[in-house]
Amino acid sequence: NKELAYQFLEYMVEAKTQKLVADVTNYVTANPQAGSLMSAEQRHNLHLDDVDNYQKRIYFWQDVPRRAKYNEIWNEVKAAQ
Repeated sequence: NKELAYQFLEYMVEAKTQKLVADVTNYVTANPQAGSLMSAEQRHNLHLDDVDNYQKRIYFWQDVPRRAKYNEIWNEVKAAQ
C-alpha cells in the first residue's frame, strides 16, 4: 500500500522517532530537530554539538578509479582460489 509506505517513512523521519532510533543504535539522526530532544551528553556523543568540525574529520568513500580494471583483477583473484 503506497499510502501506508509514505506514512511509515514520514513517521521514521519525525524528530521523536529519530531520537528513539539514536537511543538504540547510537547513529546520527537524519532529522536535525531530534538533537533538541537529546541530552547534552547524547548530542556530544553523536557529534551534534560540533557538526562542522566532525565532518572535516570524516573519510567519505571515494569511487574506485578505473573500475573496469579493478573488476578485471578482482575476478582473476577470485578465479584463482
